Amino acid sequence: MDNEKTITIEHPSLDILKAHEGEWVALDGDQIIASGNNVTEVRRHARERGHDKVILYLVPSTAGSLAPHTV
Repeated sequence: MDNEKTITIEHPSLDILKAHEGEWVALDGDQIIASGNNVTEVRRHARERGHDKVILYLVPSTAGSLAPHTV
């Protein structure tokens, strides 16, 4: 147990989501396709950009975890 190490892995998505706290976002990998306060508008904007099947996430105010919403 003397050789235990703590490894921290930073997920890039969490960093890009910090600017969207409290908003809905549509993600494609680490790229935000659309974002906003209205889930219907975010879905529409994502579809306008060529993404027919999207997974929307509500970014919590602390950006510590994601709540997925499949549309």
